[in-house]
Order: sequence, then C-alpha cells, then structure tokens
Amino acid sequence: MKIYIVMGTRGEYSDRDEWVIKAYSDEKLAQKHVLDAQEFSDKNTIECEKLSDEGKYKSEIMEAKSPFDEKFEPCTGYHSYFLVETELDETNLYF
Repeated sequence: MKIYIVMGTRGEYSDRDEWVIKAYSDEKLAQKHVLDAQEFSDKNTIECEKLSDEGKYKSEIMEAKSPFDEKFEPCTGYHSYFLVETELDETNLYF
C-alpha cells in the first residue's frame, strides 16, 4: 500500500531544517494539505527585520499558527512543502 508523507522545510544549505508533518493513504488529500500549507505560509511569512521599522512587536506577529503545520513560525523565513511517496510495510518484518 502506498502512503503519501507531507514534508515541510525551511532554510537552505547547512541551515536547512526538514520535518514530517503528516501521512495520508489518499494522494489527493496529501496534495491538498501541501497546497493549503504553502498558501498559509506564503500569506503569513514575514521578514523579521521589517517588524521594528513598522513599529510592530514580534510577539504579535509570532502568534500566527498554521492549522497545516505545527512547526510553522512566521519569522523564520520561507517555508516549502512537498510530498514523499513510499510503500507502507505492514508485514512487521525488517527485510
């Protein structure tokens, strides 16, 4: 049985962070999760350097929580989401 794992990432090169968000047995649901997470991130990611220039406090901005990614932090740079497809092994055997 195939499963589809929604992955999140931020940063680049040695500062790159990658994590598992959720697994689905339905590819279309997994794809929707990726699209929804990316849309939320695109709308809510900000540049921290601009906060003080605009007179806003980081604590106010940092309250944006994503319903699609509990590791989402609006002040940590661009987030990217993608799918990993793999087989679910239900035999309980290692090999």
